[in-house]
Amino acid sequence: MSTTSSIASGHNFHFYHEIFDDANIYLELEGAKFEASERHLMVAIPVAE
Repeated sequence: MSTTSSIASGHNFHFYHEIFDDANIYLELEGAKFEASERHLMVAIPVAE
């Protein structure tokens, strides 16, 4: 049984929350360009045409 509940998903992303985690939601991206540091994360999200 999966512990995730999908909010939205597509070719290279999954936006979801964990059933037993009421404090967070999650966004998984595959193949996305990003910049990260200890206090900052920026992800380029292409607009679907």
